[in-house]
Parts: sequence; structure tokens; C-alpha cells
Amino acid sequence: MHIALTCQNRRTLSAHAGRCRHFLLTDGERFRSVELDISQTLRESMQGGDWSSHPLAGIEVLITAGVGAGLVQGLARHGIRTVISAQSLPASALAEWLADPQGRAAGHPESIGGGGSHCHF
Repeated sequence: MHIALTCQNRRTLSAHAGRCRHFLLTDGERFRSVELDISQTLRESMQGGDWSSHPLAGIEVLITAGVGAGLVQGLARHGIRTVISAQSLPASALAEWLADPQGRAAGHPESIGGGGSHCHF
């Protein structure tokens, strides 16, 4: 399973997933850092273009501290589940989701860890 976590400051899980430029990618074991160009943010990428060449292409789950409904729907069209976590540490958010990966239907953000924020742009 390929998972991306929003980590704008490179330390904690961040909100505003659509504007985030720094992600941690993982297969559940190791983290790899990915820095996006401003034109590659999820907000920009979901508005068109070729997703297959995007640096995050191939992810199945996005874990974030906050995301707008439009981005959730755009990601769902690409088969990507969106998870909102209340955990501040990416490793903790990942561990919590991996402990119980079953969630609501695609297109609706799941919440783990007692909540999380739902941000709109």
C-alpha cells in the first residue's frame, strides 16, 4: 500500500493538503520525502493535467490534518482515500491508520484519532 502524509514543516502532520508542497511517502515501513513544485500541489493537480506523471501518482491513501471537500472528491476520482488524523506526528498517524485501515467509502474523508479538522479553501 502506498501512502502519502502531508508534512509541510517536515516534522508534523499538516493541514491544507491542497496547498502542501512537502509529503512523506511510505509503503508502511520506510518514509521517503517528496518536495513538490508550486505547480504540482494537489490543488493545482486536481484541476487537470496528467496525473500519471505526478510525483504522488500511485498513492492509495492520503493522511492529513485537514482537507477540503473538493480535494477529497478529486482524489477519490483517482482512487485515493483521504484520512484526516488528529495525530501531530506522521509516524503516529500512519501507525494509527495501519492498525485499522477499514474506513468509510471513498470520497468521504475518514477521521482517526478523535477528530481532525476539515478545511476549506
